[in-house]
Amino acid sequence: MKGALRRMVGGSAGRKSAANEVPEALVICPFADTKLPVDNRSAAEAGCPFHSHSQGSDAPITNSVPLSYDGFSFTGSPESADLVLNIGGGDRIREGCTRFYARAFEDFTLAPFMTVFDDGAENHGQRLGDWIIEKIGGGGTPWTDSGRHGLRQQTHYKAWNSPAREPRVRGQHFKLDDCIVWMRIHFWAMREVGLHEYPAFWEYYQKFIGHFIAVYERAAPPYAPLAAEWSANPQNIETYMANGHKMNDVIGLGR
Repeated sequence: MKGALRRMVGGSAGRKSAANEVPEALVICPFADTKLPVDNRSAAEAGCPFHSHSQGSDAPITNSVPLSYDGFSFTGSPESADLVLNIGGGDRIREGCTRFYARAFEDFTLAPFMTVFDDGAENHGQRLGDWIIEKIGGGGTPWTDSGRHGLRQQTHYKAWNSPAREPRVRGQHFKLDDCIVWMRIHFWAMREVGLHEYPAFWEYYQKFIGHFIAVYERAAPPYAPLAAEWSANPQNIETYMANGHKMNDVIGLGR
């Protein structure tokens, strides 16, 4: 694994600088390369410049945590913040989001939306991860602190109108099939980084995603648990890959 990580930098694996005779540092997060397996320990030892790749608690929380609201608006709670701390902190979510975008860039349905920023899976993942962390709690207010507060809708408008989308659908908001594909890929990435191993977080996170996916498609929330389970079956992933990263079983649903 370490040799593979080193090959992601310019030059040969393990090449040393003539000036200081130390190996070159990584320039991307290993999780941004879908050809590599996800390994937190190796990524941390290799010196990922984006994430801590820390380990979560050896005692996962198992008690169910409900979503909480201030009136009709979602809000994090001390209990939901504890879930984030239990998995190893907010960077675990950013790592999962990095893996999500790495896979989304390869997906038939999602890739055409991904033209607003051209700055890699790590930066895409940080933006989404910061928003999620701030909503759930347990990691401060990184989304607000970044100055991006209020910019999500603008970004989505640009994605809907991406020139990479087919003219017949360009400008359309996210439809049911888009949302199901998004959730399947997203939960797959979170499963890859190991967050499904924390029962209370995993249950809560499905409810969290289900709550917010309704902003884009009111029929989508019931599909969240099914989307989370999709990647638990290796045959589903094998079929998806064989079909050219295309989910033929849902494309067209709800249109």
